[in-house]
Amino acid sequence: DLLERLFVGVEVAADQALRLATAIIDFRDPDDVPGLGGAERTEYAQAGRLYGPKNAPFATVGELDQVLGMTPELMSRVRSMVTVHSRAAGVNPNVASAQIRALELPGALLTASAQRSFQVRVGIRYTQNASVVRDFVVELAPRAPVGYAIRDWQSGIFAEDLSQVGEASDLPVCLDTLVRPQP
Repeated sequence: DLLERLFVGVEVAADQALRLATAIIDFRDPDDVPGLGGAERTEYAQAGRLYGPKNAPFATVGELDQVLGMTPELMSRVRSMVTVHSRAAGVNPNVASAQIRALELPGALLTASAQRSFQVRVGIRYTQNASVVRDFVVELAPRAPVGYAIRDWQSGIFAEDLSQVGEASDLPVCLDTLVRPQP
């Protein structure tokens, strides 16, 4: 239900949203029995894929691009709205973005996570028209040598205009920091 609502929330047709949600569940569940409209090994082979479902939990959000039916365009729309790091079955209302909170989820889908993971977005402007943005997930880990561990790193996100960086999500973005090369 949560995955289906997520896809409908980013303007995917209801029938396609159901198929994608079921394909995601089939991708991670250990069996080879497809859910209604889902996809297991046979459906991946019929689609010409050289691989099938993982049949294990997602290790990174990036693995979503392997799910049958997921397109690069759709992946870019949902990437900032999902995580594998909370280890919770639902949405943590304490850290959910405005996009997720706008889905008006029932209480059964809201689950506060005991994990201490945070998504961080850093934007650096080199010149007026050259900038770079990096997203990563940091987990506070007292036993790590530096007190935290980087769990996911998304590189290669470039923006011509840093004022557009915040449009992908409602996470706070610091645009006041301007990094200039030293002469």
